[in-house]
Amino acid sequence: MNNKGYSLLEAIIIVVILGVIAGFMMTSSGLLDGRRTKACADNISSLLEKVRATNLGKDEVTINIYEDTGKGIKADIVTKVKAKNPSDPDKLSRVTEDVGNDNLEISYSTDLSGSSPIMLGSGSMEFSFNRSTGSVKNTTPAGIKCIIVRRGTAEKKIKIYTETGKVSVE
Repeated sequence: MNNKGYSLLEAIIIVVILGVIAGFMMTSSGLLDGRRTKACADNISSLLEKVRATNLGKDEVTINIYEDTGKGIKADIVTKVKAKNPSDPDKLSRVTEDVGNDNLEISYSTDLSGSSPIMLGSGSMEFSFNRSTGSVKNTTPAGIKCIIVRRGTAEKKIKIYTETGKVSVE
């Protein structure tokens, strides 16, 4: 017998295998987006906590979070070290941290639920903390209570409790 093609059963098996591979690829790319989004949100949360804790010491510290076009999401941590001699100027030190890659989007909200996000665009978010209590002293733009990080369909919210300065990722 001379067979010159695929049987119906062989064709069905090939279609099923291709469907399983396509489904796996779509699911794994969504999982990858979720991991990157969570990693970025965790990095921002960790830096906010670090700045808050450092600020409770003797140095005054602020954090500035922004999108660096084509290079990802960055955070500048600026420390103002008080001079020992009152006649000497205070010293400023700036450290820039990479917190996410260039495919992430970041926005903020003035309500804790993050229900009405405002895109960051070319601007930045700046946070300073009260030196005696650790509460949020000031934010620019004013009143930021939630930072939203997105990549594809994955989204993480960083909630900032202004009264205590505590930060949580959801």
